[in-house]
This record gives sequence, C-alpha cells and structure tokens, in this order.
Amino acid sequence: YECGEAGAGAVGEPSSATCAQKLQFMLTEQQILELAAKDLCSGGSSGELPAEFAAAGNSSSSSSFAPAAFAAVQHGLGLGEDAVGATVPPTREELWERMADALPPSLAVAPHRLSVLLWQATRYQQLHCLYPDGSRLGSAWHAPSLLQDYSPEPPPLPTRCIAKLDRHTDEAWFATVSHDGRHLASSSRDCSVILWVCQPPASFRVAHVLLGHTEPVSCAAWSPDDRYLLTASSDCTARLWRAPPEGRCESPLRILRKHD
Repeated sequence: YECGEAGAGAVGEPSSATCAQKLQFMLTEQQILELAAKDLCSGGSSGELPAEFAAAGNSSSSSSFAPAAFAAVQHGLGLGEDAVGATVPPTREELWERMADALPPSLAVAPHRLSVLLWQATRYQQLHCLYPDGSRLGSAWHAPSLLQDYSPEPPPLPTRCIAKLDRHTDEAWFATVSHDGRHLASSSRDCSVILWVCQPPASFRVAHVLLGHTEPVSCAAWSPDDRYLLTASSDCTARLWRAPPEGRCESPLRILRKHD
C-alpha cells in the first residue's frame, strides 16, 4: 500500500513512510491473526505461529516493527507458554475502518464520497439536458437511474394546425384556455372577446361574444373556478364578465375605470 511521496502530506500530518509502515503493520497483523485462528480452530494449536509467519518474524531481513507485531499477535491469540484460550480476530470490515482512520486527511476518502459524486454527476446531466422531463409533471417524482445517462424524451411539440378560428374581424391579440380545458377565450383588435367551447378531438364553436370595450382588447384571464372572465382593453378599462347560458353576453358585471 502506497501513501504517496515522502513528506507530501499537509503540515501536521504523519510522514508517508510512517503511514505506510502503520498500514503494513495492520495488514500483517490481520493475516497472522486469521491464519493463527484458523490453525487453532482446526485443532492445530501448538503454541506456535504459522510456519510462514514464524519464519518471517525471526528473519533478520524483516521490518523493524516485525518482532513487536509478532509478540503482540502471540499475546492477543494466547499463543504463549501460558496461553489459556484464543481471541477471535477482527473482521476485515473492521480492519478497513482502522486503515481508513489511519490515513491522513489529504489521502482519506470522505464519508459518503461516492454518493456525493454520483449525485453531482446526475445533477450535472439534468442541468445540461436539452429537454426537461415533462413526463413527471403532476405525478410522483422518482430519482433518475444510475444505470444509464439521463436523457428524457423530448416533449410533444405542436407540428401542425388542427383548427382555425376565424370569427374575429381584425387581428387576434390574446387567447387563454379555462382551467377545466372546456373553454377558450380570444380577444381581438376588433374590440370583442369570443368564448369558444372546445370539443374533442379538435372542434370549436362560439358560445358567447362579449361586447362593450371601445378599444382593442389586449388581455383576458379566467377565475379559478372558470365562472368569471376578466378582460383588459386599450380603452383604459378592465371588465368582469360572468359566463351566461349560450348566447350574447349583454353587459359585464363590473367595469373598472381607475386607469387613465
């Protein structure tokens, strides 16, 4: 295991050599503990370390920390002359946690780092996607899959004209659909507002003609319950209308004249 170049850590961090030595100690200790425990479980408890490690521990070419490691392992497993039992070695998950704690901050991986990177990658694709995912509008949102790139299908865009409404006698300036989708209000330069009944699949018929403005009507808006329609005109008035039974609407409910 390499901890980087010697002296490459931040100020106050242990040197790379010390870090590498400590990690090597942990790995060697774990190997000895596992092999010795296996030897004990198989009935081969002879008070001796496994042959391959005993030879390494007595070798003059072994690391300077090796004798201390072997002595500590012997004591921990009860392999000495006065041994009365054996200690279960730590799991490899525990070993990994110890090794991660031993790493200096400049080399250690922060907790949940992989989750953060995956979220950032997914979010980057969402922000740079050409089309928003309109299929999730009005439904429960689900996180995008990490098994493939984020690429929602383009939303359905109008490609052809399915109806032509030509009852106005001048330019149509504004159109708005009721909240229930059953009516359409169009305003025009001819000073009128026409209410259309929308019938599937693409049929429209005139339900009401709202007259009273003396200048072109530039805007219209439905009330939340679709019972009223507010129109605004260049004649400096806004008029509130109630949708009566089919036919011509004689007069508005209110005329707002505060504008100059």
